[in-house]
Amino acid sequence: MFKILFQLLAISAAFVLTAPVNNSTTGISKLNSQQYNVVPFGHVDLDDYLSNSTTFANHTYLSAPGSQNGLERRGSVHACQGSFTKKLCITGSNAANLVGALCHSISVALEIQSGNHNCADTGVHSVSDQTQGTVYYKYKTTGKGCTTTAEPGTIEGALHKFIKEKNQDKICDFVCIRLTHGGNWSGYVGLGTSQDAVKYSRCDHEIGSWSACVNGDKGDR
Repeated sequence: MFKILFQLLAISAAFVLTAPVNNSTTGISKLNSQQYNVVPFGHVDLDDYLSNSTTFANHTYLSAPGSQNGLERRGSVHACQGSFTKKLCITGSNAANLVGALCHSISVALEIQSGNHNCADTGVHSVSDQTQGTVYYKYKTTGKGCTTTAEPGTIEGALHKFIKEKNQDKICDFVCIRLTHGGNWSGYVGLGTSQDAVKYSRCDHEIGSWSACVNGDKGDR
């Protein structure tokens, strides 16, 4: 028991993972609707992913939500992004450990939520590093039982690739990413450096601002 406690303390010394953030409105000014009606939005398609695959199909698509035209069913990632004001940014190359911890934390959280058949909004959480700063995130799933068979490593790699390729290797105020993995399951992940933007910006089935897209996979972690 002491050994396990020591290991947990050693991990927490470097990062604070999935730390719940105060979700009350006290002391926080809600963002003006003009600031969060249009946000970056990505779609990550995990369908038919091979767990031992390390390939990356570098194709660009223009696609509407739900369309399969031109998409490779074997591709593990289909990410699309719109536009949003970028003010507070963390660069991935300068905060590799923080970005890696963020993607890992989200992937594990989604696995737990899937196993518990939990469809509820979990509020805002954070990942912090003493030298690299803090990133906030929230997640919610939809579909029958809110359950997916996607591996955590697949989700982790997809998120990492999205940040690197479609967010100019940066995490800024806010971005909303939709994850799909066959069937009717969808996972919505909102993340960014602004706690207010993450808390109040919409990130659910009503989001649909699309533009350039990219394919990637778990090998891109």
